[in-house]
Amino acid sequence: MSDNLSIQNQRIEFAQCESLPLPWWQGMKRDQGKSMPPLVLNAATFTKGASVEECREAAGLQWDGIAVTPHYSLPQPAIIGPDGEPVEQAPRLMIASDHRLIVRSDNGAVLGAVSAGYKPHTMTEILNHFRKLCDTAHGGGWRIVTLGALCGGAIIWAQAQRDENAEVLPGSTVAHQLVFFTSFDGSKPTGCNDSTVTVVCNNTLDMSMSDGKAKHATQRHRSAFDGDSLTRRAGINTGSDQWSKTMQAWRILADTQVTDGQARDLLNKLLRKGDGEKVQTAKASKFTPAAAPDANNGAGDFAALLNKPVQTLSIGPAEREHRNVQPIMELFAGNGHGADVEGYKGTRYGLLQSVTEFVDHHSGRTYDTGRTSALFGIGAKLKAQAFEAIVADTPAAALFGA
Repeated sequence: MSDNLSIQNQRIEFAQCESLPLPWWQGMKRDQGKSMPPLVLNAATFTKGASVEECREAAGLQWDGIAVTPHYSLPQPAIIGPDGEPVEQAPRLMIASDHRLIVRSDNGAVLGAVSAGYKPHTMTEILNHFRKLCDTAHGGGWRIVTLGALCGGAIIWAQAQRDENAEVLPGSTVAHQLVFFTSFDGSKPTGCNDSTVTVVCNNTLDMSMSDGKAKHATQRHRSAFDGDSLTRRAGINTGSDQWSKTMQAWRILADTQVTDGQARDLLNKLLRKGDGEKVQTAKASKFTPAAAPDANNGAGDFAALLNKPVQTLSIGPAEREHRNVQPIMELFAGNGHGADVEGYKGTRYGLLQSVTEFVDHHSGRTYDTGRTSALFGIGAKLKAQAFEAIVADTPAAALFGA
């Protein structure tokens, strides 16, 4: 998300735990215009187990979003004076009572214009709840690993992770993460995700399940922040069985075979918006493992995959493949990062990882927009729907009461 990282006073508003690998954009240069030299991006760090306050200080986020009522000056027409000459009148001070501005408390910069009923969820109350959650969710033992701001502070996010990782397959390790986010510009609700991260390829996937469906919890800015309700609706429980259930489900998927034909059918059903979707020709090219992303360089090289059209299938228009099926199938065929792990190829686990890799690393117009979508937006929803579809009709579904 290098293009979107917030910059204030010649530093980025981002910090990560010192135990993590450096981000892929470390050392890159950000153009600041003709009058200033390029800014070299460097990630600040905090110590393992740092407090929320220490993390905020390291990230430069010792401010908050506050709502103010906008005032403006309305020019007044000149009046004719006793001598017959026009006399300028002072502007009339007006109050826009039906709107609010969300501004930064440190420098007054406007982050967004919202309606009068908009309730900002402050960074302080969200992070205080996040700190409490780190002590209780799934048995506790969490620590904050990243904290940052995007778009000048308009979007804030925090990630926590446990030291406990699980091995789904030999060579395929999964970490457990919690994510909280909010916006101060009206673009996004406040939300939280209980997710897994496949370490070898940095794929993220919401793991909260109930009745066989992945749960996404958000709270719109129409009422005061309610962290307890939000985490409860997200399925983030205070026990430790959800994590073990998810790992058990993934191991079942790794033992469940799926043919290419079945995979294509499943992907088409998942990706089509409906029966009336406009038919689009799929695009693909050879995608080599060398171009696959890794945990430190998630961008990958997907340009070739999007530039070379393949021959349209000679079937009826309603049955033509969705444009993204072929790119995902190329990852599934063995070109995805981590696809050399035994138990990946030809299994539902491998198909799930192929979908998440495509969404996380290859689906955005730029890496920044794609990554933001994968964490907070439509990409996260698509991954959850893929989880539901791939788990369905397998013994893994019974683990979640489906």
